Amino acid sequence: MPTYYYIENVVHFAGFTKHIGLFPTPSAIDKFEKELSAYKWSKGGIQFPVENKLPISLIKRITESRMEEVLKS
Repeated sequence: MPTYYYIENVVHFAGFTKHIGLFPTPSAIDKFEKELSAYKWSKGGIQFPVENKLPISLIKRITESRMEEVLKS
């Protein structure tokens, strides 16, 4: 599973048959919970259906938020 890493794991992502999975951390999921209401998500991952356009702006903000967490630790 590809991972963006800087000091520690920032986000993981993977392609599946029916969705693209983004795996930030539970803290990132909690922070963006309202914006994730249109998607299936769990404590550690978000599913973006392949038939829909990827929410690039949201993914970018989640990743930036994770980078801020990593830099503070």
